[in-house]
Amino acid sequence: MQTWYRVDLPLEECCRNGKADQLQKAFEVMFIARGQPNNAALFELHDDKFETNGFYFSPLAATFVGNLIEHFSGVECAPPVVSDRLVLLVGHSAAYEVLRNEQRIREVLSGVHLCPPTS
Repeated sequence: MQTWYRVDLPLEECCRNGKADQLQKAFEVMFIARGQPNNAALFELHDDKFETNGFYFSPLAATFVGNLIEHFSGVECAPPVVSDRLVLLVGHSAAYEVLRNEQRIREVLSGVHLCPPTS
């Protein structure tokens, strides 16, 4: 599985015309310019305490918005966990299903021992 990236912004930056708005608008322009690729997506996830919003870039999206991610001090991360707090901001609705399937695969693999234990 490929690398995801995340930009974290404090809640006060997630207002109209704040950094979160700027990030989303810039991503949307690049997404459209690239022909709206199927597997490119930008998600937003609110933390448990609603203090920080994480903006997740799918692996394909990260390949063409690297400068944007760098500008906003993004970091490599695990894919977001599908929950009711995860919102697809830009991308095709099928991006949710791709993410759910990847999550299921990770869950299955985490319970599978690839090598039998040695005695």
